[in-house]
Amino acid sequence: MQNMKTKPLQLLAGIISKTELAMHYYPNVCRESALKSFMSLVNSNPELVKRLVKETHYRKTVHRFTPRQANLVFEMLGKPHSITQEIFT
Repeated sequence: MQNMKTKPLQLLAGIISKTELAMHYYPNVCRESALKSFMSLVNSNPELVKRLVKETHYRKTVHRFTPRQANLVFEMLGKPHSITQEIFT
C-alpha cells in the first residue's frame, strides 16, 4: 500500500477518525500501520486510557474521536507537528 502524505485535518462535525489522526502521528507509513502504531501508543499510556474512559466515555471499539477526546490525546501525547492550529475547541 502507498504511503499517504499528511494533509490538513478535515473534520466532519468536529469528529476525526482514529486513522486520520494516526496519519498525523505516523505520516510516513501506510494507514493500517499508522493506526496500529497510534493505538499501541494510546494503549501503552494507562493514564490516557483512564482519562479517556472516565472523562469522555471512550470505548476502544469506536472508530472516531470527539474533539474532547482528541484534545485529551494532544494533552497527554503532544500534538503532531502537522497540526499547526487549534481546530479542536
